[in-house]
Amino acid sequence: MVVDPCPSRHRSLGRRRGIPAATLVLLTLGVAAGLGGLAGMSARAAQSPAGKAPRPGAAAARTFALQVAGGSGAGDYPAHALVHVWADPPPDGSIFDRWTGDLEPLIDRYAAHTTLVMPAAKVTLRAVFKRAATCLPQNETLSGIEVTRCFPERHSGVIFLFHGGEGTGASFFFWTEPRQFVADAAAAGFALIAFDSVDREHRTWQLKAQGDNPDLQHVRAVLAAFLGRRLIARGEPVYALGAGSGGNFAARVAQSLPCKAAAIFFVPGFLPAGYAVPTIWLMAQNEVRGQPQALAAYTRLLHDQVPAKFEINDASPVFQQRFHRIRGVDPEQSRAIYAFLKEKRYLDAGDMLAQDPETSGWETALPERFAKLRGGIREQLDVCFALARFYSDFDTRILDFFNEHR
Repeated sequence: MVVDPCPSRHRSLGRRRGIPAATLVLLTLGVAAGLGGLAGMSARAAQSPAGKAPRPGAAAARTFALQVAGGSGAGDYPAHALVHVWADPPPDGSIFDRWTGDLEPLIDRYAAHTTLVMPAAKVTLRAVFKRAATCLPQNETLSGIEVTRCFPERHSGVIFLFHGGEGTGASFFFWTEPRQFVADAAAAGFALIAFDSVDREHRTWQLKAQGDNPDLQHVRAVLAAFLGRRLIARGEPVYALGAGSGGNFAARVAQSLPCKAAAIFFVPGFLPAGYAVPTIWLMAQNEVRGQPQALAAYTRLLHDQVPAKFEINDASPVFQQRFHRIRGVDPEQSRAIYAFLKEKRYLDAGDMLAQDPETSGWETALPERFAKLRGGIREQLDVCFALARFYSDFDTRILDFFNEHR
């Protein structure tokens, strides 16, 4: 298991290898009983994939064309099939804006990776990109600890980023998925500050809610320094986002400062007593260990009438241009990496990963010409298999949630 440092898309309540649907439903009912329902939970729970398989000898189902301009996923599909579509990587200086075209069957027009339930008709989609503010990461040492920041020319909110147990703050600006979140957040008018934990030997965060917590003290010192240098305006809203152990620490920061809202990846957050910060959880389907506790924390906030959302990223197909998003990988190289995975049967007939990529052995079989890309490929496969790896699929949801709480 790797914890990356740095309206819902695929929620199908355990459609593939995660918590079985019945189990998660029972968990939901158990923790939410008497709490008024799960109003903030992902809306995709009601989705269903394609219908029953045809009987042997039955006539092939009629198919309908899906055309995708500026993205992937085009093909011919039967009615009611659940289909993934992806926007191409944005041109330099741009970000994905929205989908246009036949939007009725599309689940989320503002997500670069989304799904649609194929109607009994032709569908045409086009990915639209827009010019966006960019910012270059800058590193500096404050109070003896490294801080990496990215400040667009104009910003009206600040997001504090906290890495997982194996990482550094700078990793948010290196790995493909968190780097995409940084780009999307900067384009939406947020400044970003990524912290290293004080404990550099174990790279873990202190979780004391108050008192002599050196990590909380460092966060406050950095905030005071940037306020003093007028890089952050007085009264500018501050948000906390963390992955893995950084997610648990983000909850401490959110309560202590306090922050306007928090985003927690993969973990429950172990919310301190009296916690009342609007919070969005971002879980992964095949990282099941923290899901029941996170779901309980989410429903507790709902019970206390604190705004909360709960999103689960499901496993998704590996499409031919998946690896083009890795810095330095062109479309031809991406197709070659896909062809290797397909030929070696690491992908099934539907291009889903046939096994957990952390144990399937694909790395030892990887051709030498791709050896330098191993880390980037691993990141993408972990996301596709829905492991505990930071993913950018729900960037818009996180940023919308933050913007709702200012």
